[in-house]
Amino acid sequence: MRYAILIRLLTPLFFAFMWLRGRKEPAWREHWPQRLGRGVAPPNPTANPALAPLWLHAASVGEVNSAASLLRAVQQRWPAVPLYLTAFTPTGVARLQQLVPDARVSLLPVDLPSAMARLVEAIQPRALVVLETEIWPHMLQVCAARQVPVMWMSGRLGESSVAGLPRWFGAGLLREVLGQVKTFAVQTSVDAQRFVALGAPSERVQVAGSLKLDLGLPEALQATASLWREQQQRQC
Repeated sequence: MRYAILIRLLTPLFFAFMWLRGRKEPAWREHWPQRLGRGVAPPNPTANPALAPLWLHAASVGEVNSAASLLRAVQQRWPAVPLYLTAFTPTGVARLQQLVPDARVSLLPVDLPSAMARLVEAIQPRALVVLETEIWPHMLQVCAARQVPVMWMSGRLGESSVAGLPRWFGAGLLREVLGQVKTFAVQTSVDAQRFVALGAPSERVQVAGSLKLDLGLPEALQATASLWREQQQRQC
């Protein structure tokens, strides 16, 4: 209840923020209906479940760039599966369009139950893949209600998130929505502990590293990055 009231109160402020930011970045004033889950359509408008899209969501450009290798792998392994891609920022959407020109791409709606329901109903995804830190409770609730499995990739949480999210969202709501996620592939053991602390079932959380370390870098640089990551995990 706390979060439901909060997100409704903050939504007008968010639209005001978009309008003001649009003075310098006009893209923030575009596609406003998408922020309410309107003006979107499935990549393959068909009732055939075999052609239901895989939905992947990333916050902005950094997360989108880290997902490049994942998107390539999905396209290579399941070329017939359409993709529906969302980002929270216009720059993230633009980058997704560059990476996967054939995919349907849109802005993520504000996390209102009605807006998220419109989006999920429109695209009817076979599954949702969430990248890094994008915890949107109503998005997860809508997916659970429609039996859309959710997976976390390259998950990470800062120390401030563990302290702040329960205050904003409510500890009970976090346990509910994270408890419905099928699997969490997180970056480090510390991230695993933080997801579990917020309510993720420990048996569904595994340390898989960061997608940012799989960007087609030279082998020598990848080896250095792997060594650095191991050292960081030992220090945590």
